[in-house]
Amino acid sequence: MGRIAGSLATTCAAAALALAGCAGDDVAADTGGDDRPPPPMLSPLDLRADGWLRGDLHAHSNYSHDGDDAVDTLLRLAEFTADPRFLAFHPELVDDALDFLGLADHRTVAGVRDPGWTSSRIIAIGGEEFGGAEGLGHAVISGIDEYVDHDPGADGTTRADIEAAIDATHAQGGVFIAAHPTLSYMPWGWDVDALDGLEVWNSGWALGNPEIGAAELSALVARGGEVSDYLARAVELQGRGGGMQALAMYEAYLARGVHLALVGGSDHHAALPLGAPVTYVRADTADAAGVIEGIRARRTFVARHAGAAQLEFDVHVGDAVYSFGDAIPIPRDGASVVLSLRVARAVGGRAFLIGGVAREALAGAPLGGPLVDAWVDDYDTLIARSFWAEPGDWVYPMVWESLYAPGLDDAGRGAVDGLALLARDSGIATYQIVNALETRGVLNAPQLCDVDAWRADELQCMPVDASGLATFYVPDHLDRALNVIVEDGAPSPWVMGALGSAVRFVADPNEAPAE
Repeated sequence: MGRIAGSLATTCAAAALALAGCAGDDVAADTGGDDRPPPPMLSPLDLRADGWLRGDLHAHSNYSHDGDDAVDTLLRLAEFTADPRFLAFHPELVDDALDFLGLADHRTVAGVRDPGWTSSRIIAIGGEEFGGAEGLGHAVISGIDEYVDHDPGADGTTRADIEAAIDATHAQGGVFIAAHPTLSYMPWGWDVDALDGLEVWNSGWALGNPEIGAAELSALVARGGEVSDYLARAVELQGRGGGMQALAMYEAYLARGVHLALVGGSDHHAALPLGAPVTYVRADTADAAGVIEGIRARRTFVARHAGAAQLEFDVHVGDAVYSFGDAIPIPRDGASVVLSLRVARAVGGRAFLIGGVAREALAGAPLGGPLVDAWVDDYDTLIARSFWAEPGDWVYPMVWESLYAPGLDDAGRGAVDGLALLARDSGIATYQIVNALETRGVLNAPQLCDVDAWRADELQCMPVDASGLATFYVPDHLDRALNVIVEDGAPSPWVMGALGSAVRFVADPNEAPAE
């Protein structure tokens, strides 16, 4: 691969989406008619046979001050993705039901001890959303059942508190993942490298995550926070939304040699579905411990939802084969490697292999650039390229999908265009987008949910959520609009489809020293 110039921030357009400010009367009730295209075929990839599990690490219950659903309701919502009623309407998802769900309530693990936090089908993973209300950054801690305090001395959170919290998490066998790291009012600025992962994709591609700027960094410092080199480098990227800033932050960590898992989370509080985005984890065992160890080993990729693009990513070095998240030993002088990316369910999209090099100085430095930018011309597309890799180099896969679902008619395209404009113009997430799209009055009266009344062109209520606010499944053709990629300030023809954890090349420790 050698020396890779360019930056993903400057060569790849960014997504910008958040859902506040979407007034209901600004959205047409007709979302394209019930004659939208038939659902896509089943995925040609048998990911479960290779140990891949699908799930959501970031869900809130009513143990959070701003959560709506009881813990048992959350699990029933996850289970419903395998319900015959759901699959009869969505046969394309028959192999893609959720497997795990992580509880991440604000500053409590009480929900983990609730008798309702159990399921015979869903792997229920304990955890918390770490961090206070003062806006110094949050983290998803997964795989724990004892509370980890963000401010044990009640004197304000400090870097020492963060380091102690990471140690406490690891002592319980859990993983510590910086959540929505470029969220404007609580960015993750702590200068610590012992993280296990970065939640690059929260809600939609930039749902509820308007980009951060110099004013927000100044406010963070005024609140007692820090601005790490990673966050500062991310903020250099302007005009492309918070999601691409978070991805630039991930690249900045990689450039410094900090190798993290790339994850996503719905950040479900109410109304919007679990598993959007969905995190795939390759687990040695189909249990909570297996999921956590898979994250710790960085064996992850993220997609818009479980019916969207899927990836296989391999790196061939001689006879050895590596994959997502691996640290790959190569000679100190470098090696020829073959990168192989298989993309399913993204026909008409674009597949990227993004690469970068080791950099100590991050300010103003280029980060990742496209090694490959190829059309996805089939439902099952394989792309392979040879590169010269050197220690410190890194590569990750990314897929963009078309804004329009295949076969969508003109009325449907017009509705998606309007929703994409709302997505571009929105700010901090609210549920006004659901008010705008949901015309049956079920949002505030979930007991009225009727599966027999579902339409393919509308949000579909989940009948297992019968209290508080209703929860809805967002059909694929609408979900695309909520993940639109913005170019030059306008919605582009593309949406973020999938991202995978990077491989990183390291000097082979078994190589004989140079003479």
